[in-house]
Amino acid sequence: MDHAHTVERALAILELLGKHKMLTAGQINEYLGYHRSTTYRLLATLKQLHYIQRDKETGLYSLSKKILTLASSILEDLDVAGVAKPFLEELQRKSGETVHLAALDHGEVVYLDKIESTKTLRVVMSSRTGLRAPLYCTGIGKVFLAAKNEQALNAFLDSTELAGHTEHTITDRTTLLAELEKVRTRGYALDREEHEVGVFCVAAPVKGPSGLPIASLSVSLPSVRRTADLEKRLILEVQTTAEAIGSALSGYRGDPGKAARDS
Repeated sequence: MDHAHTVERALAILELLGKHKMLTAGQINEYLGYHRSTTYRLLATLKQLHYIQRDKETGLYSLSKKILTLASSILEDLDVAGVAKPFLEELQRKSGETVHLAALDHGEVVYLDKIESTKTLRVVMSSRTGLRAPLYCTGIGKVFLAAKNEQALNAFLDSTELAGHTEHTITDRTTLLAELEKVRTRGYALDREEHEVGVFCVAAPVKGPSGLPIASLSVSLPSVRRTADLEKRLILEVQTTAEAIGSALSGYRGDPGKAARDS
């Protein structure tokens, strides 16, 4: 049996168990029509990898909780975007500026949502829902980097070129590490035209129950409109909104029926 067929047959077993919940090896073999030895070999491998489990008393196979890890990040992003939407709209209404929500994905940020500024003078950004951006030169990205432990952060920096996107991009590792330490201390991140010329951003983490960011929230505006008072107000608004989204997500996930009742 070649590798492609092996993977295809193993996935068929997972899908079958997902549909029928619990089956014996004989029932699986009957449904799929595999050779008996093939079925037992695949079941043994899937069990060894902890994707399925077998009840010792009944001999029934079922999916294990490890399967949830395959979809958890996608489901989490869907939860975040849906639950966060009214908070993003309120933040945009209060600030009048462009609002972003982003998630971490394979060493980059991916935009989950964007609400454009309503001001006549507004930033023209390349960002849009689904687009990716670097971690090290965006406010929403620095939030995720600052949350990494020392080993994970060093591994990221060892494998990432700190390329200059503008003349303000931090391309020195030591300087970036110092910047990330500030993010940890103050609880928010700034992008001072580091990713796009003329754009200033304030970002804060949307934290999960573990205290780690599950998303990042930002407000972006033209740098020419930035003042000390405005920056201070936006920092407070972004942090307050990020905390509210985190609390809402905790309530939503703690009560699966809540979303249905609220709709």
